Amino acid sequence: MRIEKLSIVFIVACMILSFALRIFPMFDLQNLGNLCGVDSWYNIRLVETFLETHDFVNFEVFTLFPLGQNIAWGSLFTIMSSLFPIISGAVTRVEIINAVSLFVPFLFVFIVPTPDKLANQIFIV
Repeated sequence: MRIEKLSIVFIVACMILSFALRIFPMFDLQNLGNLCGVDSWYNIRLVETFLETHDFVNFEVFTLFPLGQNIAWGSLFTIMSSLFPIISGAVTRVEIINAVSLFVPFLFVFIVPTPDKLANQIFIV
């Protein structure tokens, strides 16, 4: 019983540490409206389109410009990251980027206990 309590305390401490490591660098940024890399802007554009139409875009015109191409992956990440702007009521691009930027720290907080529970199910009889 004591080992279970220590395990829970350790997992909660790892969850807090995981959240802190991903949220503290955000306080140092002056304006979160500037994203680095092409993939970040692509995902923000998918989120903005989802927020406007409430439907995932299956065909992307700008990816293979003259002809376009079908999107070959699912919409789960886009839909899940769109929940934060919907909840916060973000309207402008900077507000949407700020709200979507909070998705990844919360995602990793909930991913931390998953390996522990999976290992308990597999290795402990």
